[in-house]
Amino acid sequence: MKRSASSGLTLVELLTVVAILGIVLAVAAPSLADMMNKRRVEMVAAELSSDFAYARAESGLRSKLVTLLFASDAQTSCYVVHIPGGIGFCNCLNPAGSECPSAGMANQIFLKATRVNASRGVNLVPSGGTSSITFWPPHATLGANDSASVAVIGNRGYRLEARLNSLGRVLICDPNGSMGGSYKRCPAE
Repeated sequence: MKRSASSGLTLVELLTVVAILGIVLAVAAPSLADMMNKRRVEMVAAELSSDFAYARAESGLRSKLVTLLFASDAQTSCYVVHIPGGIGFCNCLNPAGSECPSAGMANQIFLKATRVNASRGVNLVPSGGTSSITFWPPHATLGANDSASVAVIGNRGYRLEARLNSLGRVLICDPNGSMGGSYKRCPAE
């Protein structure tokens, strides 16, 4: 009696392949998490830079003060871009659509809010304990000889800074070399 050759896999072969895949995934997972956190830090810094330019442009076009107001809690880092009014303050931690008071004498003009959920592994930290950055008309600059910066910090050690000079020009830089040479090092302040 002749035996036919089987073309399938044995259980031992299948378990060996599954074990090897498990080891490869266990080794690759931390580097994938690092890569994702680095990319999130870059994306948040790029959006912040874009919003600085937007706020500056709005200040120049409208000939009004335009402010970025920062806030954070355990779940969220955020900022709201707005034109300040008579009374009240905008707060990006309020639910979407209710960031700025608009009733009565408040006269706040909401332009944009950006929220960064802490579960994404990124936080925004304005420098010097300040919670706002304001562009002043008519030239849409920061105050005289003033500058500002906001750190974008990832939970895996990545960090970028969005720095504004007194003219409102933005520099995205790496303060501690955590980005591996992808960005210029921040100049000493």
